[in-house]
Amino acid sequence: PCLTLPQPVQYLRRESDVRAAFGDLQVAVDDGTLGMVGFDLEWPAHDKTAKVSTLQIGRSDGRAYVVAMHELTRIPLA
Repeated sequence: PCLTLPQPVQYLRRESDVRAAFGDLQVAVDDGTLGMVGFDLEWPAHDKTAKVSTLQIGRSDGRAYVVAMHELTRIPLA
């Protein structure tokens, strides 16, 4: 069966969007409203010319983020 989520996936391409999403994630973890976070990182292992890599983050509340790492000029830090 196809995977369905109760909320749309947020596709993040800008550092400011990534920072905002991660800030929201941190607040939910800190205040105890979020029980679990899962993540998956993907990149092409054999094609060194491909400029695609993504980080997928799934939350136990049904929200999900896909971070387009290949579109960021740098990796946002907290």
